[in-house]
Formats: sequence, C-alpha cells, structure tokens
Amino acid sequence: MFCVNEWRAEAGPPSRRRAPFGAGAAMKFAVMTCAWMSLTVAVPAQQASLRATRDSTFLLATSDPSRTPSPFIGNGRFGVVIPPLGIGATPSIVAGAFEHGAGDVPRIASAPAWNAIDIFDGERWLTSAPPPNDALRSYDQVIDMRTGTALTTYDWLDGARRTSVRAQTFISRANPYLAAIQIVLVPHSAGRMRLRFALAGWPPPHRLPLDTLKKVEPSWGPAELWYPGHMNVRSRTAARTPGGARLTMTASPDGRSSLLAEAATISWGRELPRATVRTVASGDTAMVEVAFDASPGAMYTFSDAVSIVSAPESSQALARATRSSSTAQALGYGAIAAENVAAWRRRWQTDIEIDGDPELQRVVRSMLFYLLCSADSGTALAIPPMGLSGAGYYGHVFWDSDTWMFPALVLTHPDVAHSLVAFRAHTMGAAEANAKMNGYRGAQYPWEADELGHETTPHFAAQNAHSEIHVNGDVALAQWQYFQASGDSAWLLREGFPVIRETANFWVSRASYDSTLGRYHIRNVVSVAEGTPSLAAIWRSPRPRAGASVCARTRVGRTSPRSCTCPSTPRPSRTARTRARPTRLSVTSRRCSAIRLAYL
Repeated sequence: MFCVNEWRAEAGPPSRRRAPFGAGAAMKFAVMTCAWMSLTVAVPAQQASLRATRDSTFLLATSDPSRTPSPFIGNGRFGVVIPPLGIGATPSIVAGAFEHGAGDVPRIASAPAWNAIDIFDGERWLTSAPPPNDALRSYDQVIDMRTGTALTTYDWLDGARRTSVRAQTFISRANPYLAAIQIVLVPHSAGRMRLRFALAGWPPPHRLPLDTLKKVEPSWGPAELWYPGHMNVRSRTAARTPGGARLTMTASPDGRSSLLAEAATISWGRELPRATVRTVASGDTAMVEVAFDASPGAMYTFSDAVSIVSAPESSQALARATRSSSTAQALGYGAIAAENVAAWRRRWQTDIEIDGDPELQRVVRSMLFYLLCSADSGTALAIPPMGLSGAGYYGHVFWDSDTWMFPALVLTHPDVAHSLVAFRAHTMGAAEANAKMNGYRGAQYPWEADELGHETTPHFAAQNAHSEIHVNGDVALAQWQYFQASGDSAWLLREGFPVIRETANFWVSRASYDSTLGRYHIRNVVSVAEGTPSLAAIWRSPRPRAGASVCARTRVGRTSPRSCTCPSTPRPSRTARTRARPTRLSVTSRRCSAIRLAYL
C-alpha cells in the first residue's frame, strides 16, 4: 500500500496537530514524496512488458484510479498535479508566484489550469472526475522519474462503447517555461467524438482572516487553511490555426502587480476526418472544441504544448509564452520530449545508488526526484515544505529549505542548491527590516517567508514568528555548508558571509547579559518541539560576539562558544573552485545506514 502521506496523517483537529500551524515542517516534503511510491500490482501484460525494459526503481506506479493523493511532476519552475485519468484541470503551482488577499496571509497561488482536457465519446463526457470503477479497464499510471514523465493508460467503457486512452504529460527540464501533453485515442466503435482543450482560471477561495485570526477552529484541516492563492484572469484569446488552435491567457495574483502568461498550441493534424472546430474566449476560460468522425480501431493523436511565463522573468510575458509554445509545436512533440529526456539524463548522472534493497532505492530516488521537481538553478528561490505539489503550509518558506532539503542538493546538484542559499541572500534586506522592527540589530529571518522574504506567519501562530528564532541559525549554517561544498570563496565574500555576519549580529542583540551569573541569555525561545514551554539558551562566555558567531553557524546550545572564534571577512581566491562534478554515491549496507544517507 502507499506510504502514509502528510495530508492524510494530519486530517484530525488542529488542536491535536500543531505542526501545520508552526514548525514541525521538518520532514513534510520528504514524507509527501513517499505517498506515491510504486505498488506491486497486477498490470496489463503490455504495460508489464514495458516496465520490464526499464529500471523499476525509477518508476512510481499504481493501478488504482481512485487513489489519493495524486502525484505531481515539475521542473523546479512550475509543477502540476497529475489527474487520475491523465486529463482534467488540476492545480499547477509556479515557483515564487504569491498573492496576498485582503486580511489573509500571502500564499502561493495556483496558476490557471492548463491541462483542462475533456473527451466526448458520442454519449457522455469523460472529465477529471473519475467515472464509476466498472467504467475503466486495464488502468495504469506511471511516473517515470528518469524522464519526469507521467503516463496514464486505460480503456474507457461507456455502455456498448469502448475507447482506449493514452495520456502523457511532462514539464520540460530542457525549457523552464514549457510543458506538453499528448492524448492518443483509439475508439472501438464508429461515431462522432469531441475533445475540449482549455486554459481555465480558478474561482476565488473562501478566505480566512489569517492576518488577524487569533485561534483556529478544531474542525479546520488543510483544505480550510491551505487553499491556494487566487489569480485574476486579465485577458484570454482562442483562435484556430491550420490543423489546430492557439489559446492564451494572462492573470495576476491578488494583491500583487506581477503578471502570469500562459499560451497553449494544440495540434491534431489536418487529416482528422470531417473535423469541425469551435472556440470560446470569455470570462475565465479560453477553450477550443474539435469534433470529428471516429472509425473503429483508428488512432487519433492530439498534442498540446503549453508555455508559462511570469512577468518578473520577462517584461513581455505573453509574447514570450506564445513564442515558446509555437516553437515547441513546430518542433513536434517527439523532439521536445527527447530534449526533456536528455536534460533529465544529465541530472541523473548524479545519483544515490543502494544495492540489495530496490524498495529503499525507489524511496531515495523519489525524494531526490521531487526535490528536483521543486527547485532549479538560477531561480534564487527556496523550497516550501510541500514543494511545488500544492499550497500546503501556504507555500511559505520555513527552515526546512535550509536544514532538510538543502544538504541533499548541495552534495548532488550544487547548482540547484545555490538557488536555496541565494534566496536568503537576496531577501536579507527584508530580514534586516524585520530585526529592526522587533528592536534588534542584524538580520532576523522570518519563521515563515513569502517570495519577498517578509514574515508571513498567521496571527494565530505569532509566538513562532517572535520566538522560534532557530531559523536564523539554520539559514547561516546552510550558507556555510554551501561554501564548504563548493569552495567558492568569491561567493562567500559576495553573498554568504554577509548573511552569516548579520545573523551573528542579530544573536548579539538578542542576547542579554546576566551580571550575577556572568552569562549571556537568549530568553523566550520556542524550540523545534513547539509544544514544549519556552526555553532560555545560555552562553557561558563573556564575549557575546564570539558566541553569536557560533549560533550563526550551529544551533543554540550545540557547541560551546569558546571552541570557535568569529570568522574574519574572507578573501576571494583568484579562481573559485569549480562546483562538484556529477557523481554516483554507491551504498551497500543495511537499511538504517542507507536511510541516513538518504537524509544526508
């Protein structure tokens, strides 16, 4: 059976599970990756043969269309939840795309759905809502982690009608703005069929005033608190093209000035028998519907190349999205799929290999895969607790990104890990403003951060924002670990050391001297175990700055301040050491040792 997943495990009342509302996010993302581990199931002979040709430890699979949760795929720039039937609108999260509704906390927003596809067999529509169990035969869904591709196959039974469906989706690792879907239909009876492809905005959520709300109701769960942020559709177009159609949509997040553009180029070929096309562009929808005469046993292929571009990445977001989508369509589905495969192959040149335990190997690879689905090089963005799988924990950045996710990436994909530490460097100004607002010096990094680095903890968890300050040690430690792994002293001087220095200055101003005992105290601290009473950390040193340097590099109480001295400003080397080359970590050990490696 599937591993226990975070959403299901936390379905009880908030009073019994403090973690979603404060710290405790430590392993949320890693646990979520376990939720879609591969099952040992009976599958159709054709699919079983297909799997036999691939390394099964790269495959996450199910034969249950009613399973929850659904998996997601991504390229570190945006992700999408894979619907059970391979078609139908599902949440798509764009890294760093936040909104801020009135009275609410900033939260990551769901982009307009770009996989809203429906199929009509002449009698009824097949949508994202799963049909009765007896309406599906030979169902199989596989996430191939080696290529970042989701493949869903089944036979749809509708009375006397049967249609074989094959839906394949990937978000390109080669092109950060591109995703593609291919639908292959084989009807087993003659008749008029229709397909709909749409870009569709989501309705606004039922908001809670989390900016001022002092307590949560015991009946509230993730659905009530962690709803995705909303984007307002600004424009939409739908137009026919030779052998296809083009859809566009722009949207802006509530309370933000940024713009998100989507462009979809759909193609079905000019040989589609007696095809008629209808387009609609109104409200929150841009849609094309194509109808055709289907012949028994014939194969009909439809491709959808989608590009998503946000305004901070381009001042001409819509033009860029349209150009990217059109170029992909001109290259063809096979060509852009091959580019994606090649890009993932380069990523998997760095791997963690475990001998003798295929199940554990699959778990470890799934964790690394989903880290890579949620982060990319060159973004200067951190990873929220649930990655790009959804809006869990509002999409805020916690200490998880620095302490739990970063170490695995810095040893395997340092260019991706750089984005995580760069986020802290680029948001240091917000951390300094936060420290000043609270009466301290230096940089006080927020307990929960939005894409701008602002403190965004809900009011009912304000104690964590004020006192769960170990996050500052986590931030500084990740900066130092990046230098240790890369040896890049020029980077240390330019980005890393200022963060370490200013977190040290924060600890100095946060400490108070006890002249009676001759010690420095950091009082009113919430530990990682949030249910425990506040703690007072004590430094046995008359030198607050020396103690501060240690607290900026390690957690409070882990190391004696006397064992370290403040680092001086580093000097850059003439030539920064090159980043780690692709490598493979091979392990032959018992499960416990391998698990330690998996968490690095």
